[in-house]
Formats: sequence, structure tokens, C-alpha cells
Amino acid sequence: MVRRRLVSFASLVLVACLVAPAAFATPVSKTEDEYNLYGRAFLEPAASTNYMQFGEGGHGEFEWGFQLLEKLFPRYIEITTVADELNDKNAVSVGADGVPAWDPADTGDGLPLHVVIATDSNVPDRKKEYIVIAAGHSGEPCGREGGARFMEDVVTAAANGSEQIFDNATGLTDKTFEMTASQILKRTKIYFISPSPDGWLVGDGYGAEHSQYNGANINSNRIGYSDGWSFPRSSILFAKGYTTYSQPEGISMTKYLTEVRRKELRGKPFAIGMDMHGPTPLGFILLHDEGLDPEKLQRMVDLGVRVGHNMEETLPIFGPLDSALDTGTEGVRDNAPDDRDNFGTQDNIMWRSQDTVRWGFVTHIVDSFLGYTAAGSWGGFFSSNSGLDAASLSYEINCRPSSPWVGADQQVYADNVRHVLETGVVTTAAWSKMPLPKTEIDGRVGFYESGERVTDKDGNPMPVPKNYPGNPLVGDVKQIPYDVENTDYFRDLKAIVDHAPEEVTADELGSISTFDRFVVPDAVPDNVSVLKDFVEGGGDLILTDAALQLVPQLTDIDTKAVEQGFGYVGYSDLDRSQPLTKGLLATAWQMYAPTPIGIPLLMERDGYWGNTNNPQADAPSPTKNSAPIWTIDRDAWEAAGGTTVGTADPPKDRKSVADGTNQDKTEIGFIKVGEGRLVIFGALLPQPSEAYDHWFGLDAYGVSDAAQKMLLRVLSGKF
Repeated sequence: MVRRRLVSFASLVLVACLVAPAAFATPVSKTEDEYNLYGRAFLEPAASTNYMQFGEGGHGEFEWGFQLLEKLFPRYIEITTVADELNDKNAVSVGADGVPAWDPADTGDGLPLHVVIATDSNVPDRKKEYIVIAAGHSGEPCGREGGARFMEDVVTAAANGSEQIFDNATGLTDKTFEMTASQILKRTKIYFISPSPDGWLVGDGYGAEHSQYNGANINSNRIGYSDGWSFPRSSILFAKGYTTYSQPEGISMTKYLTEVRRKELRGKPFAIGMDMHGPTPLGFILLHDEGLDPEKLQRMVDLGVRVGHNMEETLPIFGPLDSALDTGTEGVRDNAPDDRDNFGTQDNIMWRSQDTVRWGFVTHIVDSFLGYTAAGSWGGFFSSNSGLDAASLSYEINCRPSSPWVGADQQVYADNVRHVLETGVVTTAAWSKMPLPKTEIDGRVGFYESGERVTDKDGNPMPVPKNYPGNPLVGDVKQIPYDVENTDYFRDLKAIVDHAPEEVTADELGSISTFDRFVVPDAVPDNVSVLKDFVEGGGDLILTDAALQLVPQLTDIDTKAVEQGFGYVGYSDLDRSQPLTKGLLATAWQMYAPTPIGIPLLMERDGYWGNTNNPQADAPSPTKNSAPIWTIDRDAWEAAGGTTVGTADPPKDRKSVADGTNQDKTEIGFIKVGEGRLVIFGALLPQPSEAYDHWFGLDAYGVSDAAQKMLLRVLSGKF
């Protein structure tokens, strides 16, 4: 339980009444006298009058507040800019003119990319774990509002020697870590960034709306880079606001953070990445798909569960929502319909039982209410091997968009952000002391190794375009090398199982009778008779992806029953009454993410696709549904004695933005064959693809949490 000294609403309002704020001021303290009067640099939202103002040229309340904190507590906090850190005047935003700083036509309106760093500078950095916190979309400002106040909380508590306790709740284990701010800052280095100043500045003033776009009309959360598929150099995509690594904000911030990783961490990953977003009334804790391995995925879920539990502490602080947020139809509660039946059982979702607010639960991005996922996002960059390789989550937390300001609501939103970030920094501080439980594998498990690695060493069919992006900030992008294979997943499992699956090559297939379970991932070996003997003799044979083509040779099912389709992502509509699906995340649907393994998304499905006034708004994207999904006719499967766990209905039209609704194709299931069992996963571990742009390398796989849990149950024999 977090223990805090909280001020009352009444005292906060009294402070606000004592101050005659300047035009548009929040207010924020600029001097020590103001700090002594207000008691804070960044006043509590309930005592504030508006969102923090970015200020002309970036010299506004955010900068003032942190400059004052740096003056007061120089041991613990620093504010800087990416331009200063890189010693490059081009490392600023594109600005309202839409022209980058290096272009002779630029009017000099680029804005600073602020970075706030909190740590105990008396402790060597080599002893610390690193965390980055971002507010990637300026039109969703609560992360920025709560983040600034959280940074002040931690620094002030450390400087004052406060005994206030911060914790990270409980996750996949019952272990909670508790520590003071001083202990946190001795063990961590916290980077707080806002990589979209153009969209922030346009929201300055009363009643103004922040923007999700930079001055060039590019989506500020699609300008980073990540492992796998990159936005191709397309005029249509660019006009719609999508581009990989061409905008100065994306280039500058990623260059700076990767330099921090290279120089300060000597290439070691950041521990955690957190990107704060937020519409209301829905709250989602979003798992990123890039750069995953089985242990990292578990760490992300563990962090997400901990965050959800700590978020639940926000509401009791203020009492029942009806009394704390008496703001009519604009209040949090009134914007939060109780439709929990649409999203699974109460046990699976982190509900407050006495309130209707769905305050937040863990899910993959496409499985949330968004219904789409993205490449080039800040959270994806944080997670990517080519980026920070952090356990990265994004947060669509409860937060009203930027207008109007309602102090009572914003107090709850900001404190919710504080709980999210508290969980992240405490988990970062305890990173080396947080081993995860291992799955026990009963018997021996093997997997088929085809030896078909995907590597740039034998030539890259989709190299980086010449002279891309070709600007003074970065010059030309160089292809990041890769050497991957889907079977790397089984080698990587050793971190979370008591003994890892064993590799079996084509020449060794004859020896699989000594195994209890055997996996053939996305391959069609020639020696099918060995596989048939294995399963008929009592083994569990698991086929994934293209290996489903072997089913007719192992059963009486007709070859015509096996079909390949293409979806937006690899997915399955799960039968939640099946034991194999027990305890999965409430909205679990995605089985694998296509972008990390180089497979593109249908861009028309992105929620921002239509948000542009560009003349090319109606032009189709150069993308289509491309994630392979293999299925077996359900009637044929069940007539042969099979059980269906999940179905899929990939759209026939690969430009369709809607998934099929039929449940007549089995995608996950099992069937008795002789004395053994045959298990199928039709969308799980496809081989990475070089057929599309992948300038920042490829991941070996993009397995989701639900898929990993189900596969581990099968591999352990517990299904």
C-alpha cells in the first residue's frame, strides 16, 4: 500500500485563490518566492487554472518549473534539450512552417525537445537501471501533466529526506517492493521526454486544443523507428502523416536516447519504457510487440498487472466519484459506461467493484478499444532491439482531451499517472531483484529446426532507399543487420521454463520417439511418416502456421479443408470456456504481431488514417492485410473428433478493414491421433519476411501473451 501525505481539495483551492495568475498561467512557480508561496513548482491540478503552457519558443511553464527545481535540487534533477546534448542546432521540431531547421527555407521556428533527468548524481550511473517516460501524443496531455508533477514529487521527497514510501504493488508474484524516493534515485536514472512540441504549443491558451501532429502534419507518434516493417517511402503515406525516421523530432530524440544507451549503459538495454496517452473513459495498459523474447514479454505483463493494481489506489484517495467529481456530464464517472460484459469476466479485468469506471487493464494494443496497432511509435522504439530494448508499455489512461480544464477531474487523472509512473520507477529500481516464476515442463520437448535462417548476410531484397533520409541530422540510414529464425523462440524459452525445448534437425527426425512433445513451427518436413508414428505412439505433436498442411497426412481430414488467409495481425477468436484459454488477458485476440517480423499492416485500419486535409486523403495506401493465418474447415476438424479452441476468418478482400465474423474455420485446436494428440496453432510463429521494408532489422517472432500462455500449457503437457 502506498503511503502519502495528501493535501485536501479545500487547501488546494485556497492556494489558487491567493494567486493572481498571469494570462493562461497554470500557475507554475518561476521563482523561489513563488515556490514558497505555492508549496510546489507545478501546482496540483485542483489548484490550477489550465494545462501547462509550452510557451513561445518553448520558454514557458514546463521549462520554468523544471529550471526552478534544478536550481533548488541540483543533485537530483536536470533539464536540458536534445539540441544541447547532441550539440546540433538542427535537433529541434519541424515547427509550424513545416520546414526542418536544416532547410534554407526554414523560418527558424523549430521548438526545443526538452529532456528532464532525475537521479542521484552522487551515485555513479553504472550502478543504475534506466527508465524513459514519454508523452508521445500532445493531444493527450494528462501524461505530461501527471508526469511533471510525479518528477517533482520524487525529487522533492529525495532532497528532503522524506520517509514517504513508494511501491510497485503485486504482479505475477505476490512480491511487492517498497522504497523511499532517495532509494529510487540512487538506483535509477529517469528520463522524462515530450517529443511533440509543435502539437503542444498550438494548445497554449484557454480553450485551445493540443494537436497530435507536428508542423509538417505528420503524426507525432509515427515518427520513430522500430524493429521490422518500416513505412515505405510513399507520398500517400507521407500525406496521411506516416513516415519512418524522416522528421527531426523522431531522428533527434531516438538518436539522443540510443547514444545514452551506447555511452552510459554500454549497450545494455533500458529497463523500462512508458509512453503516456489517454482518452476517457477507457483505460488500457498496452503491451508492445517489438523486440520481445519470452522473458521480456513476461516482465511486461508483470509490470502491467502491477500498474493496474496501483492505478486502483487513485480513486479511494478522493472517495466516491459521485462526490469527488461533481461536474455533471463532463465528469469522469458519467463518461464511463458499465459495459464490462463486453470485455470478459470481472476476474480478468481490473475493476473497482463499487464504481463503473473501467480504470485500466492489460492488453496488446490491437486487442484494446483502439482496434489497430502501429509501426514507428515511441513505445515501439523503446521496446525494439534496435532502439532501447526496454520492457515497454503504453497507457491509454483515463484522461479527457485538452479542453476544457476541470480541476477536480484533472486531479484524478494526474494522480492516476502518478500511480502508473510510481510503479514503473520502483520496478526499475528493483529490476535485478525481480526474477519471474518459471514454467515446469513435464518430460522432454523437442522442436523441428529447418535451418532456414533469415539474414542480411546473403543479400537484402529490400535495402534502405538511397539517400534516405539524407539530412544533416542523420545523413543516410544504414541497414541494421539481422540473423533470425522463428525457432529462436524455443531457444529463448530457457529463461522462463525449467528446461528448454531441444533442437532436432531434419537428419535427426528419426530420434523423436524419445520426446514427450514435439513442435513443427511453420515448416513441412519431408519425413511425415516419422511424425505420424510419433503421435500415434502417444506423443503430443504441435503444428504451427504452414505446418497445418501436414494435417491431412496425419488424419482423415481432406487436403481441401486446409486453407491459408491473410489478416491484419495473426489472431484467433477464442472459446473462453476451453481450459486452454483459462486466465488469459480479458480481450486476448492477437496471436502474433506481424510488424516485428517484417510484415506490413493495412494502413487504412489505423485510427488516424482519415485525420488529414491533404488532397490525397482518398488515395489508397500501398499496403494490404499480409499476416499469414492457416485454418482447417471446422466441420471437417470436429467430424474427425477434433476440439476447436479458436477460430479465424481472415477477410477475402485483403484491403478490408473488417475481420470476418464466421466461426467455421478452426485455427487453434487439438485432436486425438492414435494414442497421442495433435495440436494446431494456425497463426503463431511464421518465419520473418524480407519481402518488405525493414531498415532497422527484423525480430525472430512476435508471439503475444495469450499465444505464449497457451503454447506453454501445451508444451508442459497441462491441457
